[in-house]
Amino acid sequence: MVCNEGNNKLISEIDSNQFQKQSSHYDDEDRQDLVHNGVDLDVKTLNPKFKDVLDNCYDEFISIVPTDEILSDLKFEKILSDYQTETIENCIHKEKKTCEIFYILRNHRSLNDLLKFCVILQKEKYAKTVQEFGKCLHAKLET
Repeated sequence: MVCNEGNNKLISEIDSNQFQKQSSHYDDEDRQDLVHNGVDLDVKTLNPKFKDVLDNCYDEFISIVPTDEILSDLKFEKILSDYQTETIENCIHKEKKTCEIFYILRNHRSLNDLLKFCVILQKEKYAKTVQEFGKCLHAKLET
């Protein structure tokens, strides 16, 4: 599988209000709680090159990532905090849940966290399409 780079919505084309609303979930009190739980929401160490990789795979990310199935793994690996996991679980629509994960990975996590995410997707318990997407994304991040 090759990550689609042609007709994807780039993050800049997505309604910025959507992401501002999502980030508003995390006020100062929540940020302190997240740091206390071992996850620092304010870590913004993802290189713009890697943000571009994510942006180019946005459509596939939203349609392929099995949000409900991977939440516990993301929480266990400390990629998501308890609060973030709960917030995502409370979303009704799958696309909104996946968009939340995308936003957190893109804007608040390190390359190491993103690579861990790719490894999670490659687990045998997930569908072949999910595994291939994880491999594709991992390979693009390593080049």
